[in-house]
Amino acid sequence: MAMKEIKLFLKFISGLITCWLLMHSSVLAQTYHSEYLHVRIGNIPTGITEKSNSFMENAESHSAYEDELEQDIPKNKNTYSNRYALIIGNENYSVHGMGPSNVDFAENDACIFRKYAATTLGIPEENIIFRLNITTGVMNALIERQYLILKNAPGNPELIFYYSGHGYPCGETGESGLLPVDADPQLTSGPVSLRVILEKFASADDATVMAFTDACFTGEGRGGAVLLAQRGIKYVPVKNSIPANVLLFAASQIDQPAFPLQSKKHGLFTYYLLEEIKQSPPTSTWGDVFEKVESRVAYASVKQGYREQRPTVKAGDVWVNKWKQIHVKK
Repeated sequence: MAMKEIKLFLKFISGLITCWLLMHSSVLAQTYHSEYLHVRIGNIPTGITEKSNSFMENAESHSAYEDELEQDIPKNKNTYSNRYALIIGNENYSVHGMGPSNVDFAENDACIFRKYAATTLGIPEENIIFRLNITTGVMNALIERQYLILKNAPGNPELIFYYSGHGYPCGETGESGLLPVDADPQLTSGPVSLRVILEKFASADDATVMAFTDACFTGEGRGGAVLLAQRGIKYVPVKNSIPANVLLFAASQIDQPAFPLQSKKHGLFTYYLLEEIKQSPPTSTWGDVFEKVESRVAYASVKQGYREQRPTVKAGDVWVNKWKQIHVKK
């Protein structure tokens, strides 16, 4: 075959390939889109640096569900420049393959709490650190960064710390720990001690800390399934003291699991906490809100067929005589 004929033949083959690609471009685009499009229930907030495979939901379920908590969020008339927030939602544990199951709706929990932190609690957006599905290294870095902010902030800084995800007893001590998504809970270095985190924040001069944890620390996942099925072990975590300037709202008693509220696509504790904040009158205090949340969560947990889940509060010396009188929306 002459060189001229070879060139004509190659040009003809190239034309056929181009025509085929044009005819099938919409199919290819659809395949690519459906495989990699990240969609979640509710609006996707800006500033997320770590996304998870659990974002890969289909668009139908995304459009069919409307989060009631997002409607008519109470707006605080004040913005507090000395108020800060660190908000973490750890849901997708399967991506790193270290053993723990995923945590249903932990991303939803953190996303909606962020909105209430900014809108209802009056925290400036630039004072909010918000992350989903963070690794051990990122968790430790965020804790250190938040501590440095509190340490160097003018006046009397206030921190709102929120965590939704797995908790697990820490190594040999048995104290409560938070579990990064890449951590092996069977290793001593796996969980990050909640006590150490709170003590770190509390060590910043003149800072006060209000913490919320929608997690359990008994070795069970959200919903009551054993976190690591191959072990089949549950724990009773060690009770720890709390720093003087820390107030901790926990989703359950120390020996209880924390459950989801399937119909609302949130953790049971987070949903009723924010619903009570939303519905409460302007004069409501944290004491008023917590009393209602405690009873509603306990009732809803057993009514759904779960075991009892009863939220608890721990108050350090600075908080113990005043937290029940502090207004939520001021």
